Amino acid sequence: MVVSNVAGVVTSAVALVTVIDPVITAQPVSRTNHAGSAAVFSVQAQGTAPEYQWYKNGGPVSGGTRAELVLAGVTDVDEGEYRRGGEQRLREREQHGGHPDGLDRR
Repeated sequence: MVVSNVAGVVTSAVALVTVIDPVITAQPVSRTNHAGSAAVFSVQAQGTAPEYQWYKNGGPVSGGTRAELVLAGVTDVDEGEYRRGGEQRLREREQHGGHPDGLDRR
């Protein structure tokens, strides 16, 4: 910023803006549930306006656009691998030994 008047000109210090990629700070945890109970997955992220999308077996979960995914009254149909979306998945598998997040009904 440059400010001036009849007496002179002065320049401000530099101000920077940085936009960071979202970072997952808390990972979802795999669950084993009894039939009919609720399964809750959650994830925490930091960054500039993070957006969420949950996936089941590779396809997007309808309405799964929040940090928490609640599966009420689980049945055999709900079994599968649940994850949050994006390329982050590949890096996490490499860093954490390739263990997927998932639901195993018992």
